Amino acid sequence: MKFIRTTIFLVLALLLGAPAAADEVQTERYQGIARSPDGTFLYKETHVVTKRGERPLKARTVYYDASGKQIGQLDSDFSSSPYAPSYRFSSPKNASPEAASVSGKRVTLSYDGQQKQLDASGDIPLVVGQGLHHYVRLNLERLAKAPATVRFAIPSRLDAYTFRIRPLGVPKAGVVRLRIEVDSFVLRVLAPHLDVDYELSSRRLLRYQGVSNLEGEGGSTQQAIIQYSYGG
Repeated sequence: MKFIRTTIFLVLALLLGAPAAADEVQTERYQGIARSPDGTFLYKETHVVTKRGERPLKARTVYYDASGKQIGQLDSDFSSSPYAPSYRFSSPKNASPEAASVSGKRVTLSYDGQQKQLDASGDIPLVVGQGLHHYVRLNLERLAKAPATVRFAIPSRLDAYTFRIRPLGVPKAGVVRLRIEVDSFVLRVLAPHLDVDYELSSRRLLRYQGVSNLEGEGGSTQQAIIQYSYGG
């Protein structure tokens, strides 16, 4: 009888303990090395993400040049939404800081002293800043099989545009490659696309190829290929 009671107690403890583990706050750390298409080093990113289960709570990304000098910082607050965080990004390389502030179903975009408010309600999810990454991460299994559309808010344009996310294939076992591009065919001809690789089992971002959010010389856009590593 004592053995049975002990066994029941252990089973109940495991069952009751499961939700607590799912709600545990954890910190994920990773870094990315950005290079130009010809292999030239551009900058390093360090990421610190605080999560409860799979849901992001806040994140800080710091950018460094080749000498180790900080050249940018991005702070995101996901308390309102995992897809539409409030955030602020600033860098001496960029002409003006950009920011987004989320309140209920409203998102206020700020850039170069100007502001515009967007409605975040609607059938198509509105994603903001690093919320695009977390939208992909949290919906990765579905996106690996079929395309989806999102509205991506861009503070520097003071507007949101419809983007589609579609699977491109499997570059290696256990990894899915996705393309993120403007949904409009007309705009797609002019606008650059992004290609990203994610590990299916861990939902980790492994590789990014596309326009960098850090400006190049003279305020020009620059293409970057970023390889990510985790731990530490």
